[in-house]
Amino acid sequence: MLERPARWETAEATLRIVRWETDLEAWLAELRSAVLAKLSDGPAQLSSLVL
Repeated sequence: MLERPARWETAEATLRIVRWETDLEAWLAELRSAVLAKLSDGPAQLSSLVL
């Protein structure tokens, strides 16, 4: 069986990280929009957050 060069594994890991960062940025953009929409409606109260 032929072994893949290590640089392929590095490239695949980089692509996974980029996809994850892209997903994270999209989620943060949605969160920002939701928060700004709530703030434009007037005073807001944050409920307890579970992390």
